[in-house]
Amino acid sequence: MRRLIAWFGRIALVAGLTALICLAVLLGYGYAIIRPAPVAAYERPASARDVGPALAALRGPDGRLDPAATAAAFAAVDDRLEGVRIVIVPSYFYDLLRWPNAVGIGDYMTDQRAWLEAQGLATEITAADTEAAVATNAAALVELVAGSDRPVCFLSHSKGGLEVLQALVDMAPALRARVRCWIALQAPFAGSPLADVWAGDPLGRRFVAGLLELMGGSPRSLIDLTTPVRRADLAAHDAAIAEVVEDVPVLAVAARLTDREDWLAASPFDLLRRWMEAGGAPGDGAVPVNSAILPHARYVVLQGLDHGDTVDGDRPFGVVVSDDVALMQALFAIALSDD
Repeated sequence: MRRLIAWFGRIALVAGLTALICLAVLLGYGYAIIRPAPVAAYERPASARDVGPALAALRGPDGRLDPAATAAAFAAVDDRLEGVRIVIVPSYFYDLLRWPNAVGIGDYMTDQRAWLEAQGLATEITAADTEAAVATNAAALVELVAGSDRPVCFLSHSKGGLEVLQALVDMAPALRARVRCWIALQAPFAGSPLADVWAGDPLGRRFVAGLLELMGGSPRSLIDLTTPVRRADLAAHDAAIAEVVEDVPVLAVAARLTDREDWLAASPFDLLRRWMEAGGAPGDGAVPVNSAILPHARYVVLQGLDHGDTVDGDRPFGVVVSDDVALMQALFAIALSDD
């Protein structure tokens, strides 16, 4: 029942975002939505390295991750996490999920956190305002690492990845040395066409800005996700990002949502995914695949998953599209490997 409620909560969130787009169309502001997403903005970084074969090697004959194989792969590197503090940096609007998660009816990385803690790893979700500007939360992460009594490993999702990247770029090398690893799940490093639509439309921008201010956030947080801003930031910090990747084991994780024959496993992100694909930007329904790949970093692309499946791989009626624990084991094993 808890998972069913969590899944319908995800549907409600995506439905609300989709409703904003539909409202913009009805009011005559739909030109930006109908226009295809800019393909050139989401070219795959040539400096990034695909380590998908390492993930494929952990799959069984049915194409799913083999729990025995992922457990063995993690066991080979788990000593590198000894004494490490796992810090989860969540997605945009996670603040809406804090209370449901706290009382047990939400499911944002619930299984992943339970597994990490079972390994003896102190695990926490940052208390930062997820609707704040990227720079604001990045500064808080720098302070977190500086004040930590143990090394840190970041596990970020969506907008949280932009905050971790900015924090690592801003850190002095000596402080950055205290970060043991970073797994970036579906971060819009090169921006998101959804943010472009809302930020580029006067009505949509005012509506989202009002919502953000009502929640105590900043309208700047929306601008931070737009493609022009993200592209400029990547270009301006390319050398610094290369240094970050040299100093810290980084694994970028992208996902591509695809059609499923079983309607019981339908994704609430499917409508948005189809719109993005029509513009030449396949992705997870929120972030294009190539946008989630960080320049200079290693990366994997998960097929068939939407923007929420990496934090909760269960869908209702017993349909499991991703084994949360096996995926975490595999990603940590790859991130911490010497390859």
